Amino acid sequence: MLEIEKRYKLIGDIPKDKIKSQYRIEQVYSNISPDVRVRKITDIDGKESYFHTVKYILKSGVREEIEQSITEEQYDRIFEIINKIPVIKDRYLINLGNSLVAEIDHFIDTNKIIVEVEFPDETTMNNFIKPDWIGSEINNKQSYSVFVFSKINNELSGIQKLQYYIDMN
Repeated sequence: MLEIEKRYKLIGDIPKDKIKSQYRIEQVYSNISPDVRVRKITDIDGKESYFHTVKYILKSGVREEIEQSITEEQYDRIFEIINKIPVIKDRYLINLGNSLVAEIDHFIDTNKIIVEVEFPDETTMNNFIKPDWIGSEINNKQSYSVFVFSKINNELSGIQKLQYYIDMN
């Protein structure tokens, strides 16, 4: 499935009055390319679902995504094989109208916030008018890549992580 999206900084605080749902995501990446990960999603009622995802970058904002549901046992086994510290984030969904949804990801370890908007096609993506709480685009900024967050969690010491996130701002 094609994934057409843009990623942005958030201006100010998460607009909590606009949230339509939320859940927690724990995901771990392998060190191989393309982007391969497993994730556990826990909804507000505590129900868990598990996924294995592979993403290939086709061009800026457009990726091929292959995702399948897996069992908890499969997740645990892959998680054990990858043997990495997971990235944990709270995701908030906000309806933007015209069938568009903003996914606001608040990364627990780093306190960073990223807004993602997925689009049905490139024309809609290119004509998107952001609400005033969505800031500058960060699609091509590696410092905001979740894969990079994962590498930092797993490869840098506490002081190095802190310096990286200070420098990022």
